[in-house]
Amino acid sequence: MIEQSPTPKKITPVKEAPPLILASSITERELQWLWYPYLPGNSASLIFGRGGMGKSHITVEIAAALTTGRPLPGETFKRPPQKVLMLSAEDEFDTVLVPRLRRAGANLDYVAFPKTPFTLDLMGLRMMEEYIRQFSATIIFIDPIVHYMGGKVDMFRSNEVREIMGGIHQLAIKTQTTIIVVGHSRKNSEGDDVDSAMGSVDFINAVRSVLYVTKTNDGTRVMRHAKANYSELGLSIPFTFDSAHFEFGEPFTEDGTPGNSRESDITVWLRNLLKDGPVPSKEVEEAAEDEGFSMRTVARHKDEIAESFAERVGGKIKWFWRLKEPKGGKNGAKVPSVAGAERIGGPDQGEAPVGGVETLAGSRAGGSDGPLGAGGPARGPRGTPAGDPRPDLDDPKAVAQAFLATLTAGGRA
Repeated sequence: MIEQSPTPKKITPVKEAPPLILASSITERELQWLWYPYLPGNSASLIFGRGGMGKSHITVEIAAALTTGRPLPGETFKRPPQKVLMLSAEDEFDTVLVPRLRRAGANLDYVAFPKTPFTLDLMGLRMMEEYIRQFSATIIFIDPIVHYMGGKVDMFRSNEVREIMGGIHQLAIKTQTTIIVVGHSRKNSEGDDVDSAMGSVDFINAVRSVLYVTKTNDGTRVMRHAKANYSELGLSIPFTFDSAHFEFGEPFTEDGTPGNSRESDITVWLRNLLKDGPVPSKEVEEAAEDEGFSMRTVARHKDEIAESFAERVGGKIKWFWRLKEPKGGKNGAKVPSVAGAERIGGPDQGEAPVGGVETLAGSRAGGSDGPLGAGGPARGPRGTPAGDPRPDLDDPKAVAQAFLATLTAGGRA
């Protein structure tokens, strides 16, 4: 008896495959930091711990520092003030959050709250993108994340959690914003590591940095760096708070000794080295060696005050370091508008029903295509919005001229 081969299954061809991107066509850019090494820029991070430990107080303190430009622990420089969106489902705006922000010294004009709670599904992410565009926000706090996941999401199922957390991280990348998610640790959890975080491990895996709020053996509240994808783990930072006051203490190592003095030495040294103008990378390395600093350590702290760039000299590309310049604009940085960037979901998904930004008096403040904050939106060639003509990437001056052209167009100089 001859066995017949099973009839092969008919494979339905894909009508239109998503486009591939050649690695050679991608313009490299340096990783940006909101607060080194705790909060990498343009990505999602997590702050978690047991209830009542002070997580929300920490978010308020960080927000206050960012809206005024004052340094955070371990920093020795001021930054341009930035705008903050705060999604808060547990604290009232008028009786809790605004009084805390005011006491922390925040610029209240640089903080906004979505008026109505929503779920961070596809439509919710599109609403968030629109809020970012309207308010020119560069930092978003979501406190607590479980409230914005919707009642149908099982927080213990990896695939369901990953869909929400992955969407948040992709939104951060696309809009060049930093998103800080707040969560709880499991009840009766033991240990001070990421294993005590709530729900699925994808709450941890989907973010780039994790801060764990806990107590030391002597009862001191402390913010501990539990996960870092882009740097070494940072020092632990103690803090105190009551109904009227919050204060960060001095960062310390796990053995209890202060640990930020060396970082300050490097920052001061590098600022003095670059104060008179750009310095070739090779000379920076030689100067660091003479000073006794490892180049790896210097490079790790460079993002605080300096940046590298390429210049064509004598027909060859050479790299230099220079100090970052304070940037102007009402939100602290002159960058292209997000209006031309690709929208989440596509046109067949419909438009998110979003109004403007409302004050308590009901007047509108925003809704324009004004400059996005530090970092800017998703881009094509370096410094230019997606869809703009590509300048010659081998010519840094052409890149700079193309960027300046986008700023001056439409009176946004």
